[in-house]
Amino acid sequence: PAPLRHFTMPIRPTRNEHIFRLHGIKYSRAFFKLVQQTLMLPDYFGGSWNALDDCMRDLSWLPEHDLTLTFQGLAHVPQPLQMQITDSLALWRAYWQAQTVKTVRILF
Repeated sequence: PAPLRHFTMPIRPTRNEHIFRLHGIKYSRAFFKLVQQTLMLPDYFGGSWNALDDCMRDLSWLPEHDLTLTFQGLAHVPQPLQMQITDSLALWRAYWQAQTVKTVRILF
């Protein structure tokens, strides 16, 4: 497998922008791990799409009130995983557009 450095940026808790490099992601488990490591998902994250959707519509463990989450390379993810990721990103984007507690931009 490719070295992990190709998939994640160093975690910088004071930064409000997180970039997810999806090049090389072929399985949902790799996508879950990328998001989990980048955003420091809480211990209760269960490693499923439903659990990820729940966490991504919470983000209360992140202190920033203004976040930008950029997902790069989605076109390189094989189907049907690409569609699953796209559906989740759209769900999260729609959720955060309606919220006032935090500003979270989901870019892809």
